[in-house]
Amino acid sequence: MRAFAEHRSYLPQLGVYAHSGKGFDFLAHWHPDVELFLVLEGTLTIGINGARRSLRAGELAVCASNDIHHYQTGGEASRYLMVIFRPEWAGYPGIWPSGRRLGASYWSSVATGEVGVLMEQILAEYEAPDEFQPQVLRGLVVELCGRLERAFTVPLSASGFEPTSFKERMARAITYVRSHFRDKLSLQSVARQVNLSPTYFSRCFQASCGTGFLNYLNAIRLEAAQELLETTNRTIQDVALACGFESARSFHRVFRSRFSYTPTSYRKQKFGGQV
Repeated sequence: MRAFAEHRSYLPQLGVYAHSGKGFDFLAHWHPDVELFLVLEGTLTIGINGARRSLRAGELAVCASNDIHHYQTGGEASRYLMVIFRPEWAGYPGIWPSGRRLGASYWSSVATGEVGVLMEQILAEYEAPDEFQPQVLRGLVVELCGRLERAFTVPLSASGFEPTSFKERMARAITYVRSHFRDKLSLQSVARQVNLSPTYFSRCFQASCGTGFLNYLNAIRLEAAQELLETTNRTIQDVALACGFESARSFHRVFRSRFSYTPTSYRKQKFGGQV
């Protein structure tokens, strides 16, 4: 999965997406859309703005607009329900909540009852389209926002409000890595971009993204390399250098460590034995 500022697209006439599935992994990313993640079975680890938590069945994570978040699967035994919506579609001015803030990002099964029921109704309506679907879904999402704000948000002036500098700096770091992964990047060079010491930046990055800086950088480089292996006939050496690896040898090592097979084997699989 990509690690970046995500720009979501929706079906025509809709500003909401709903999905239920098993197991889920997604590197740190953010978007202005609101994202709700309800665990149905098993456990899933979720990180939001540096706070990481393992959620059990019935527990809910709420990502407000532009929260940096990531997911780590609990395996096929885990099941989840996800609802994502564009704030404007529910009548908000580009971000949610507007004029308030979440009291917390994680909520127990006791607190999520009405919200969980609404999420299930949204999923059922999303999967059964007809001419009235947009109006019904919009109504459900507006109600969802109201119930979330009533139960889970507090005024911006409430005590304990934390400045957004941490989130903003980590978003800048992720954007910089995404834009410059083909260059010779180091933890030190990215730390300078966000005016933090390398040691403190390393801790902040780990907390925010759920993985170390080098693992994160390599994940982005490997994704780009997979695309080149699938869509071009460039040599392994060319692919390695084009994606920011110092050599074909280092690329081979990192690729095999991540996927348990070599770049050449990957290309053969994708081309049905034709290289």
